[in-house]
Amino acid sequence: AFQKMRADSPDFGAFLDNPTIPRDLKTSTLEAVLAKSSFSPTFANFLMVVSQNGRSTETGAILSTFDSIISSEKNEITALVRSTVPLSEWQLAFLKKRLVARFYPTQPDTEIQVTNTVDEDLLGGMTIQLEDKFIDMSWKKEMTRLKDVIMEGV
Repeated sequence: AFQKMRADSPDFGAFLDNPTIPRDLKTSTLEAVLAKSSFSPTFANFLMVVSQNGRSTETGAILSTFDSIISSEKNEITALVRSTVPLSEWQLAFLKKRLVARFYPTQPDTEIQVTNTVDEDLLGGMTIQLEDKFIDMSWKKEMTRLKDVIMEGV
């Protein structure tokens, strides 16, 4: 939820990430924001400690790492899919099923969370980032490969 708050308010994220803003100002602002939020006291205290120690610029990385650890414990995996058009619910469900079958055949209960972003520079197709694996099925890659083959023959 805090990550979403940062994403929904670019000014808030920029404020936290700006190293020139004094620590006291960041801490007091964060305290005011947390007082109006519904975060647990433990989480709010954690964010306050991070801010008081001058690490508010690191909150995004800290929370992403924490999310990764929790997802790993729950046997959840996140895949980032870039495509030229948004994928439908059916396409996303099919893709999840195929990824589990291909990369986790011995763990069929593995849950893959897919984040689909649109990238028109791909020209067509998609790319998939799944843990340390990167699958490029884009037309952009194919066009680059064809160009290299043509240039090699010249």
